[in-house]
Amino acid sequence: MIVRRGLALTCLLALLIAGAPTFADEPAKKGAEPPAKKTKRWSDAKKQATFQLPATWAGKHITTNLGEQLIVELEVTLPEGAGQFTIELSHLKGMAEPIQQAFHEQPTLWKQWKADDATVIRTPRPHLRLDMTRDEEDWIRLHTFRYLEGRGFTLVLACPARLFDQLKDDDFAAVETVTTTLGPYPARPEGYERSERDGFVWYVHPLAKNKDVKDYRAYVAKLEKRFRKVHGKFPKEQLAEMAFIFHPRRSMAATFGTTYTGSDRSGHGVQIYERRVFATPIKVGDTTADADLRSSVWGLFLWRRYGSANPGWMYSGETLLQYVEGGKGAPLPAATSWLIDQDAEPAADFSVERPTEDMDATMHRKRQALYMALFHAGAARYRKAYKKFLKAIGDGADWSAAAAEHLLSLDQAKMRADAAKLLVKMRKSSSN
Repeated sequence: MIVRRGLALTCLLALLIAGAPTFADEPAKKGAEPPAKKTKRWSDAKKQATFQLPATWAGKHITTNLGEQLIVELEVTLPEGAGQFTIELSHLKGMAEPIQQAFHEQPTLWKQWKADDATVIRTPRPHLRLDMTRDEEDWIRLHTFRYLEGRGFTLVLACPARLFDQLKDDDFAAVETVTTTLGPYPARPEGYERSERDGFVWYVHPLAKNKDVKDYRAYVAKLEKRFRKVHGKFPKEQLAEMAFIFHPRRSMAATFGTTYTGSDRSGHGVQIYERRVFATPIKVGDTTADADLRSSVWGLFLWRRYGSANPGWMYSGETLLQYVEGGKGAPLPAATSWLIDQDAEPAADFSVERPTEDMDATMHRKRQALYMALFHAGAARYRKAYKKFLKAIGDGADWSAAAAEHLLSLDQAKMRADAAKLLVKMRKSSSN
């Protein structure tokens, strides 16, 4: 398996009373309301997005619509020449939820800008602050993240540190004024029956049989119960749709330009950065299809629970375990030959995100899955440590810090040895 990177008022009130998640744009945060001052609206050349800045700020376009991500960059001058700085607005289709995106970009931007410090801050809206030196002067870059219609937007303020306290409130206020004409992402499928159920959005093809849809939903509900035993309940607040798109035949998924492996052999697959699963009728006894189905749905569950597909080692390992169990038709320690072949051995560090130069990506993912097997089916100390890690990231902690505290703090040599022993046990169990 390869994973790739409204309503009538009465219905709306009923949903809110029931406590169902909503999929509206991320609301403005307290303490960041636009100030009661005259503003000027700025946009890119294509008018794909706009935002407002104080009218007293004199702006000049530096770039606009540079590639797919950078929408507009302005050079701004304060009244009476009190200082200059830049503001840019960028767009990212597959952005994680804002706080998770901040954690995701923190190490990369820290290195890219050679910053002295990179700090993720949650209020008034999730943002990343970089402190650095430029031309022997202290500077600050502020990356503030926001969702609109399932799209990610980042407003970046880059200014001398001496101006920061004067600018920050207007910058946070500007984030609240961002609008877009790009439309929802991903585009909603036309001609499909849309419904909301248990916090997910369902798009059902008009040719799909009711029984097939009912059976699939029952399977998803059963898998969700299993997911909650390990990961807990989904958060009530959602910033974007989590969708199932149901087709009567697997070939129909091709109309969406899908590239995941499952679409070729079963019709089950996930586009995780679009937060949607493609589904077809369940075929009893088809373990290949069940493997694709389980891993795809589990991936969407992970995004809904934690707001992203991060950390990569967890997402990859968890979904691969579901793929393996589905392909075997039995829970751990039983496993498919794909995972337990003679080349699969636990890596020295389970949290390394990318394979080393002498290891291909497939082998790397197998090793990540072996550690996930240890956290799920190994000794109690590993299961408890993993539970603590999951609780921490479920509460919004930085996954790198949570892994360091709860998992990397364990004896790594012993953990690797225990993972190797579990691999032997899985081989014996699967050979019986």
